[in-house]
Amino acid sequence: MKKYLLGLVIVLIILLFGLMFFPGTVRSLANFQVASVFFVDSVKASDLKQKYKKGDDKIKILVVPGHDQVSFGTIDGEVKEVDMNLELSQYLYQSLKSDPNIEVTLSQIKAGYNPEIKKYIDDKKDMILSFREFKKDIMDRLVGAGVITRESVVDHISASNDTVTTLYGINHWANKNDIDLVLHVHFNDYPGRRSDIVPRYEGFSMYLPERQYSNSKASWEVARHIGSNLKSKFKTSNHPLEGDTLIPEQELIAIGSFNTLDAAAVLVEYGYIYETNLARASVSRRSETLREMAKLTSVGVLDFLQSE
Repeated sequence: MKKYLLGLVIVLIILLFGLMFFPGTVRSLANFQVASVFFVDSVKASDLKQKYKKGDDKIKILVVPGHDQVSFGTIDGEVKEVDMNLELSQYLYQSLKSDPNIEVTLSQIKAGYNPEIKKYIDDKKDMILSFREFKKDIMDRLVGAGVITRESVVDHISASNDTVTTLYGINHWANKNDIDLVLHVHFNDYPGRRSDIVPRYEGFSMYLPERQYSNSKASWEVARHIGSNLKSKFKTSNHPLEGDTLIPEQELIAIGSFNTLDAAAVLVEYGYIYETNLARASVSRRSETLREMAKLTSVGVLDFLQSE
């Protein structure tokens, strides 16, 4: 990761000086040169597997329960998405931390955000927003030059300014702390559902960095193992836009919008909140389901790390 960042800095310095003395030549090469560094692999599946098997350094995993008590996501009856996200994330944390070669961090618990992450975001808010604008500007230039393309499958609800800052802040913190894998926990819903007599969709889906992003390849490898395990007990989404289950995405901040995350990243929509074994189940049955989802996710991560 450090070599990746150093390479980017060196290229940008060269471009800056080149623009002063050879502006025409530099501008014709700039898009290619920046893209060649900006979109190289920031994380490799083979490196993560080797690191885990060697055991000298622990694999660092960040588990991020989606939303918070201010922006709580979707809701069904009296059950808020954030509370389900927090519960499943706690089970996932406990399952992963039992492996001595893994170091797990939760971004928040019921009492609030992880103090270290919250302090980082509060103290470095201006830097985080500048980081986001810097990455966005590079991507916009590369799109404008036709070096990369905009890709989107599913429209997502726009996040509030505070949520945007928090999500980019988590990405920035993850980069600075050499996190290897970020797992985002969510539950799904769809517009207009409350007016439907019978809800239309069910099943899980997974959102991953689109193929042009630096953390894409490793993320997809991890996701395939997680998805294979989840499929053994739970249905995949029957939403027409989620039919592939593993869905490439450029716009979701959580998995690295504008190429802002170095670590592998997987965002799991574990099901639609209103499903009978989730919000509409008894508390004990719902907890049993969430615990099973967490366990299968953990097994999927370990299957990936232990695979050849």
